Amino acid sequence: MKKIVILLVFCMPLFTSKDFAQCANADFSQGNFNGWTGSTGDNYFNSYINIVPGIVGWVPNSPPSNPGRQTLMNAPGTDHNTGGALSVLPPNGTSSVRLGNEIVALGGGGGCGGGG
Repeated sequence: MKKIVILLVFCMPLFTSKDFAQCANADFSQGNFNGWTGSTGDNYFNSYINIVPGIVGWVPNSPPSNPGRQTLMNAPGTDHNTGGALSVLPPNGTSSVRLGNEIVALGGGGGCGGGG
């Protein structure tokens, strides 16, 4: 039986200001996906197939039951998957992105594009 899971591809700057400078909007502080790329796909027995490039967004702050695969979060709230223990926003931050949703077999990933 074919099992479809999300394909996560992440590129976040690591430890140096040079890396950070190459990834504009790395913290989503612009309130959008500027400088980011996204994709969706299937993991079929450790082979990534059916990869479709592009952000599959939805209305910002929409619940995980909506079909967005990369959803901008910019309103205070908690993550229900943690029993409300974690905020959807980072400390002192204004935005984050939820990857995936609650719809079976629909997930998403993203990566920071260079200099965008």
